[in-house]
Amino acid sequence: MLPLKSLSKELGLQESPLGRKTYFHQEGKVALMFLKSYNGASDRDLIMQLNANIHYQLFCRIRIPPLNPLTNFKNGVKQ
Repeated sequence: MLPLKSLSKELGLQESPLGRKTYFHQEGKVALMFLKSYNGASDRDLIMQLNANIHYQLFCRIRIPPLNPLTNFKNGVKQ
């Protein structure tokens, strides 16, 4: 198991009250960075895989409805 919570704290990740609300919690962001590095995927490919793969979603502690997938690969938000 990866210590996602402690890694997110060490990286200084926190919710920002400004701007758009992100779809990922701090631990999910670290998990997403891990998956990107592990698979060698581009941002676009990673979001496509995340939309389609329930195992990726569980790892990142999110649930993406199939009828409402993430479309903005730049910052992981729904448009």
